[in-house]
Amino acid sequence: MVTTSVRTIPIRHCNFEAKVKVGGSGPPLVYLHAAGGPIWDPFVEWLCESYTVYAPHHPGTGETVRESIYAVETLWDLVLIYDELFDALKLSSVPVIGTSFGGMMACELASHRPDRISLPAVQEALKMPDDPDAVATAIADLVWALGATGKFVWPIPDKGLKKRIHRVKADTLIVWGEDDALVSSVYAKEFAARIANSRFEIIKNCGHVPQVERLETLKPLVQKFLQPQRVAVTA
Repeated sequence: MVTTSVRTIPIRHCNFEAKVKVGGSGPPLVYLHAAGGPIWDPFVEWLCESYTVYAPHHPGTGETVRESIYAVETLWDLVLIYDELFDALKLSSVPVIGTSFGGMMACELASHRPDRISLPAVQEALKMPDDPDAVATAIADLVWALGATGKFVWPIPDKGLKKRIHRVKADTLIVWGEDDALVSSVYAKEFAARIANSRFEIIKNCGHVPQVERLETLKPLVQKFLQPQRVAVTA
């Protein structure tokens, strides 16, 4: 088990108090979590074997103040929060891995600041605790996290990324589950066609969560891509 700590970083934009979980050792790497909130799963543990992983909690999720999401009115606000956060952490040209919603944010950040990012790329994850009170809390946290992230993807997730995705300069690995029922794997090819220095990998017999469903298939893809360091986006 990797020893971790949570750093609190005040962000002037939207007066947001950021929470960043940090663990591992080695060169820095940023991990952006999915819509359901921050989960420190075996995939992140594996990354910590080679990198110092910085895992920010999206506003309104994890250890951030729930109500902080109200002040983050637009996607642009969210991008600027992450931009200031990277400055505060002194992260420049850093590999970023984003899963699902985190993958979307990785692309937005890479198109906003091409110099900032060097893009490389269920059951157990959704298992409820045994304690009934803990179950209620877990469900409430999940619902709130989905609401906090859904604010930026509902009802239409496209916020104009297709107009600025050409700005991404980082080498990019796109990983998608072939059987993804939430977002079709055809989008992997679409993303790769629009990002100059990119390639995509389709994982067979896999849905929306490759890092949970096919971890042992995903790890060598990411490991190879991160040598040298870049950023990865997984479906």
